[in-house]
Order: sequence, then C-alpha cells, then structure tokens
Amino acid sequence: MKSLPKNIGNLSKLEEIYLNDNYLWEIPKSIGDLKNLKVLNIGTNYIDLLHDEIGNLKNLEELNFESNK
Repeated sequence: MKSLPKNIGNLSKLEEIYLNDNYLWEIPKSIGDLKNLKVLNIGTNYIDLLHDEIGNLKNLEELNFESNK
C-alpha cells in the first residue's frame, strides 16, 4: 500500500487510525475531513509531507509521525 484511499474523509465517525509500519508514501488531504479523529498513528512509513488539512483535526489528541522521511 502506498497511500490511503482519497475518500477516507467520508468515514465521518472514525476516531482512531493505526497505520504504523506500512509502506505509506502519502496521506490524502481528505484526512482533514475526519472531524471525530482522536488518534492518528502513521509512524514508521515513508511519508515526507503532511498537508495543511491535518490542522482541521480539532479533536486530535495523539499524532504519531515518528520514523518517516
């Protein structure tokens, strides 16, 4: 897997995402539409850019972005 589906933002009730230790190269901008997201674990991937839309995650309590580019 290199990226998440672009329509992941449609999962409006999603509260936690654990995607560490995958081969992700990017996170789609639609991640910012996940208004209920509290945990985003995308550590140990190949991501080198987080889009500004991640700032829309007002309920985010935990972000793991370690061991990326």
